[in-house]
Amino acid sequence: MSVLLFLLCSYLIGCFMTGNLVAYFSGVNLLNHGSGNIGARNAGRVLGKMGFIVTFIGDAIKGALVVGGAILLGYDEVFQLFALICVISGHIWPILYRFRGGKGISSLVGGLAAFNVLLLLMIVIIFVVLFIFLKSFSFTGLISFLFSPFLSYLLYQNSYIFWILFLNIGIVFYAHRENITEIIHEKEKSL
Repeated sequence: MSVLLFLLCSYLIGCFMTGNLVAYFSGVNLLNHGSGNIGARNAGRVLGKMGFIVTFIGDAIKGALVVGGAILLGYDEVFQLFALICVISGHIWPILYRFRGGKGISSLVGGLAAFNVLLLLMIVIIFVVLFIFLKSFSFTGLISFLFSPFLSYLLYQNSYIFWILFLNIGIVFYAHRENITEIIHEKEKSL
């Protein structure tokens, strides 16, 4: 399979929105409820805990499928992370939903699990430690992912992997920019 075709397929896989499928079977349009987002967080807000879990797992599988497929086809780690950028971009900006998708965390988690489970485990450990002090699930999760490029450099000693993973995290942070602003304002109010 050609490189460009694989990357295009990665984007299109990202465009499949699990939250929309879950909401359809519940008789709800997520675009018209909650935050209007089709990701796991809004699915949980609108459909409850089970809606969150099913949506998160489905969207994580997208990332794992793309990275796992790249591994099976013999593509190197740098390309695997490029493919992850494509699936995350499809998840955040799905063409079928007028570029209104999720925020990318679940697809990032699934992709990292397929890319290197040790890297993901290290991020989870950082999350647990930081959560004790920060007490905010969303903020702690985002901060934990900031460590991933540096952890990847410890594992691979490869600057290309570092920067492409940094780009993955940057895209997810961009998708969360409103949430980050809200969290900062809440922290300022509590001081």
